[in-house]
Amino acid sequence: GWSERIPGENIPNENDKPKGQVWATCTVENGVTYERTPISTLKKEMGIDLEMSADFNADIPMSFYSQFYLGKSIKSNLRSIKPLAFEHKDKKVAVMQAGCAQGHFNYRTNWTESFIKELGNKSVDSIGQCWNNAKTRIPWTDDGLGNRPMAFHANKMANIRPYMFTLCHESVDKDFWVTEKVFHALAVGSVPVFRGSKYIKSHLPCEDCIVDTRDFKSTKELAAHINMLMSNKKEYEKLLAWKNRPYNATKFPMFEAKRKQSIDTAICRLASHVAENPYRRKVSGECEGKCLEEMYKLQRLAAHG
Repeated sequence: GWSERIPGENIPNENDKPKGQVWATCTVENGVTYERTPISTLKKEMGIDLEMSADFNADIPMSFYSQFYLGKSIKSNLRSIKPLAFEHKDKKVAVMQAGCAQGHFNYRTNWTESFIKELGNKSVDSIGQCWNNAKTRIPWTDDGLGNRPMAFHANKMANIRPYMFTLCHESVDKDFWVTEKVFHALAVGSVPVFRGSKYIKSHLPCEDCIVDTRDFKSTKELAAHINMLMSNKKEYEKLLAWKNRPYNATKFPMFEAKRKQSIDTAICRLASHVAENPYRRKVSGECEGKCLEEMYKLQRLAAHG
């Protein structure tokens, strides 16, 4: 293994590559928040064969959709956890953000501060490390992508479930960059207020289920809309009606692609690129049914944070 994040690490050398071996690079970075070596350079100069990343054009695309958020069944498609009743929800927006430093996160930080100002502190519970003004109900810390076991996701979802809304703001505005945030909120019935990819609606397994900030001219206009929904049960519940509709995969082709390209199936899909030999059978690259159930069991055995 080799990491660009560790200074002084020896970079891959194609001369050290055994015949028939497949080298892959794997990243869950977007290339903007933190720079990474271009894949063209890795392939040309370092002998890398395959790219595993969130990029649409990667050899092995990986979406942030995961078994972590599905609830009781791999067939639930985020519908198994029912929302709390309107009357029992906190009429607030949950903000659960760990990264807000100027520089890397300007796109998110500047907009979020404007949104909080327009909405007012009384309508926002910031329960993460940024803009903190409230405590989490269940202990939760974010130590970065490499330290997010199942408990990280389960505890986050438990914390946002009581809120009418959850801010799901990506760190960059890139077409392919849709992380786990929106799926967390959808799973527990806290309506996502989303800012990021302009294609977000096609990434989802539902219609009329988020508040897309692109539909509003300003944070002031958005805040007015959120305040209206907080006091209008009929209009608010329209955003949760999808939870009671059967899932029709043919209506959501982009989401189906993301589901099949989930980070859970990446290792299986990588293995399919390795040739068969007397000691190793050929892997199909498909990861459905029992394969996904097995992956879910393995995730549950991961160390809890």
